[in-house]
Amino acid sequence: MNVSEKKVHTDYETADVWPLLGYATLAVRLVQGWIYWGGASRRLIYAPQKLDPDSAGYMGGKLLHTAPGAAFDLGRIIEWLVVHPTLLFVAIIGFTLVELAIGLGLILGLATRLFALVSIVVSVFLMVNFGWLGATCIDEWTMAANSFAMGAILLVAGGSVLSLDAVIARKAPVLSESPWFIWFFSGPLPIAATRKLGLWLGIASIAFTVFFYDYYRGAVFSPLHARTSPKTHTITISDASVDSRATVRFNGHISAGPDTGDLYIIGARIEDPAGRILVAWEGRQLKDSALVTIDNAYPFDLARFSQYGIAANLASRALYTFRPARSYVLADGSYTLILESIDGRSLKALLAFGG
Repeated sequence: MNVSEKKVHTDYETADVWPLLGYATLAVRLVQGWIYWGGASRRLIYAPQKLDPDSAGYMGGKLLHTAPGAAFDLGRIIEWLVVHPTLLFVAIIGFTLVELAIGLGLILGLATRLFALVSIVVSVFLMVNFGWLGATCIDEWTMAANSFAMGAILLVAGGSVLSLDAVIARKAPVLSESPWFIWFFSGPLPIAATRKLGLWLGIASIAFTVFFYDYYRGAVFSPLHARTSPKTHTITISDASVDSRATVRFNGHISAGPDTGDLYIIGARIEDPAGRILVAWEGRQLKDSALVTIDNAYPFDLARFSQYGIAANLASRALYTFRPARSYVLADGSYTLILESIDGRSLKALLAFGG
């Protein structure tokens, strides 16, 4: 093979590179599009109960699960949305329609760069809210990181061949030469712009990935840890008090743990400073509505009675009232409330004596 023949196989003209770039990124565009289409179609077509506020599978519950570990303390905004059901419903419908538009746009290759950019923005939303979840592996973080990088690739490449953008460009060549069409739909960018855009999006992608890996899990500058545990349920107890009749009241918030299971409370007791048990509730008593009252703060992801005692979902908040099965008169002093979980852990809180 002489030099001229070798050059034919190794060098490409600019007109050749643009179609080849489309072929090279076709798999990314179709898969990224299908992921977003799948998320929207599940709710719109295959599992409409996810959009039904009266259904146990309502997406509002899934969103609430993200509140305890959402980055930058944005869980407060999520909780605010939950107690404003109309705004929550509008937000969920809006997010679903955005997912649908991204999915269809990328699969069809229509306004490819625009929807690639929108997918990057959605990836940030997913990472900030869902990135900490994953009881068995860091699946939510992985999905958001990959989605960001895939969107970055498509923003550089556009739709090129095998896309509706290419069809429009062929049918309306004048339109295809417009800068806004090239940047929002598809078209070959100047080589210098492609290099800069690819470089900066590559840097942004790795920075985004490593930052949130360290933020949520550590293991970059410190040993592996979880900012908010996605594996072990934790109940945060506040405003705990007891009166002279041994009636206990406290606010309980499931502030960590997996979103795929419940925290089960199977026993409770009041102890004095010496560790003596003064009042106790067994599991069968904790599911007795005459002895225990649960006032939930949210309309879903409820704390509730179960066959073991009390069950509570991740992110649930409730006011609990425990009444003793028989009459007690507590003397002045300090006491401790101890809750026993089904996995053998003891959860403690000091009681303010209200008698």
